[in-house]
Amino acid sequence: MLQTDEKGRFELYCNGEGVLFVSPELRQLIPAVDYSADCDLCQVWGSVSWCGVTPYSCRWNLSSPFHQCMVRHGTWHTSEDPTFLDRTLLRGRDPPIPAFDHTENYSPSSSTLRPPPKTTSTAILRITADQLAILKTKLKGEKDQKRYSTYEAMAAHLWRSACMVRGLPDDQDTKLYITTDGRSRLILPPGYFGNVLFTTTSTAPSGEIQSQPFRSTVDRNHNALSRMCDDYLRSALDYLELQPDPTALIRGAHTFNSPNLNSQLD
Repeated sequence: MLQTDEKGRFELYCNGEGVLFVSPELRQLIPAVDYSADCDLCQVWGSVSWCGVTPYSCRWNLSSPFHQCMVRHGTWHTSEDPTFLDRTLLRGRDPPIPAFDHTENYSPSSSTLRPPPKTTSTAILRITADQLAILKTKLKGEKDQKRYSTYEAMAAHLWRSACMVRGLPDDQDTKLYITTDGRSRLILPPGYFGNVLFTTTSTAPSGEIQSQPFRSTVDRNHNALSRMCDDYLRSALDYLELQPDPTALIRGAHTFNSPNLNSQLD
């Protein structure tokens, strides 16, 4: 059972009541699978003991109904290493010693524009390989030959486009949030099974995002992601440990309203 402690921190409470299996009603929420294709919905490996089967690793090919505070990325764990879920590894140090300026937890950039609309719409924008190639050609020809990822280029393009479409004034600060998987960036034991999401941010005036060379915005994203190493993330955990009310830092729709933007790097 997932609950919160006296400080508002999520914790897993083992009540010994066993596992709740999915009912037939909930199965209706799971898309049908074409078993004639070479695609497994779920694979579970287990070790057999006298009391039954103990699963130790699973892989899902579809979105799974796990609580994201616990195992979001962990559901894709297919390592040969034994899995474990020890959330104490993500606590702050004793005593906490934050060593960086964690701007990702600062209040979002505010806007003096008209309030957001009461209704929203959703659209899927498909980016072709040719369009991505055009973006990347804008990054070539520099002497340092820094390697940028497709994500860094695409996020920069969308950030610039959002500033233009929103009609942000040049002096309006805008903040890009990037949700990042910390399991590959923190020094954790092999086989860690759990959700280790952190957020990094990049902030700049809208005028700079729109007028500076495309490479400059890509560089902002690259630098924001490059600092997400073990030292920085341990410092972030220490910073959170020192907050009197961690719930005040919870992000939501209000965080990502104009002039800000949210993105996710898997």
